[in-house]
Amino acid sequence: MQINTRLNLMSLLPIFLLFTISSYLLYIAYGKYYKAQELKSIVQNNRVLNRVLNEIGKERGLSVAYIATQDRAVRKRLNKQRLKADTGDWRRLRRRLGPN
Repeated sequence: MQINTRLNLMSLLPIFLLFTISSYLLYIAYGKYYKAQELKSIVQNNRVLNRVLNEIGKERGLSVAYIATQDRAVRKRLNKQRLKADTGDWRRLRRRLGPN
């Protein structure tokens, strides 16, 4: 082998190793980024779901109070709570989760 060929080979080998290692690290970083984006979406859905379940719990409590007392004031509050539970975050959650 000539000296120019050896020099070229010696300079290309570290460049190839550097490229291979950096490509691997980039692949790992992208995988972590993708996973973080998935988790971010799940956390946002859980926040909305928590609010929806809270409103449904309030409605359940008012339903029990109305069944126990048959009071008109409780009935009015129950109707307001039903409207709030049906129209608020519930629609936002359904939009976020899609048609499935």
